[in-house]
Amino acid sequence: MNYIVDLFFEDGTHGGLNLISDEILRITGVVEHGMFLGLASSSIIARKDGVVVMMENEIK
Repeated sequence: MNYIVDLFFEDGTHGGLNLISDEILRITGVVEHGMFLGLASSSIIARKDGVVVMMENEIK
């Protein structure tokens, strides 16, 4: 059986996404997650008020 869990960070991701990624992978039974850290060159973010934000990222 596989579970899909969506997470919402109301106050942001304090501590950074890499730390969150590591903590998720330490949970017994978790094989992988859908956080594609360091892979995307741009992000499109839609907000509740309809504003869309496009962010360009430099891949290292």
